[in-house]
Amino acid sequence: MTNGIFIWCGDSWTKGGELPLHQRKDNGFTGLVSEALKFKNFNFARSGSSIGHLVYDVDRIIKVKQKTNLPVIALFGLTVHSRLCLENQVGHKKTISANTYDTNAYVNWAHNILNDEFLLKECCLSLSWIGHQLQQANIPYAFYNILSSFYDFEKSKFSKYLDREKWLVNPYWNTYGHLFDLEKFDINKMQVLEKCSFGKKRLAELFMPGMHPNAQGHKMIADTLLPEIEQLIKVNL
Repeated sequence: MTNGIFIWCGDSWTKGGELPLHQRKDNGFTGLVSEALKFKNFNFARSGSSIGHLVYDVDRIIKVKQKTNLPVIALFGLTVHSRLCLENQVGHKKTISANTYDTNAYVNWAHNILNDEFLLKECCLSLSWIGHQLQQANIPYAFYNILSSFYDFEKSKFSKYLDREKWLVNPYWNTYGHLFDLEKFDINKMQVLEKCSFGKKRLAELFMPGMHPNAQGHKMIADTLLPEIEQLIKVNL
């Protein structure tokens, strides 16, 4: 019996980056949650994507809803706000940020233009727009933080357009901090964690070499999201 469809959107963490391809669907947290709640697992995530990329998923989500009689719930994993989605005239999209491969181009052109204020504004408005479109289409949805935190969004005056009730767990929780057992995680302090014994232990237990969660890490994330998503289903379906 299938209870409905989860549509997962986000970056490489949601996609199951670094897990073997044959394990991503079942061992990633999206698959673990979907299986536990007897929902089909549609995964639209893209490695390296930005929060801005999520707006392109809205039409796809609505089309899935139009083609099925099953309940559809959209779940958005939020990455770092410093990533920006660019699109050219033929619709090709790419991410640009300080940690993309094309760092020289970013530093020479964008570093002084794409400041935090601008990037956070774009993120806040994108998430607000996504919520409005899905509400209009009568599709339940929720956000969860991967590399992001509501602490970042609050720096922008446009955060007033965000509904904190739409965040799973709480707006300040994120997957990275959860795996390191840190209530407030700052990705910029990663080098400190990598050097201390506690950080090294967690890295060995829960992470792949490229800093994505391993199967145990995905299970920890799934265990936290599961009751939250179960409650989401009860409220909306």
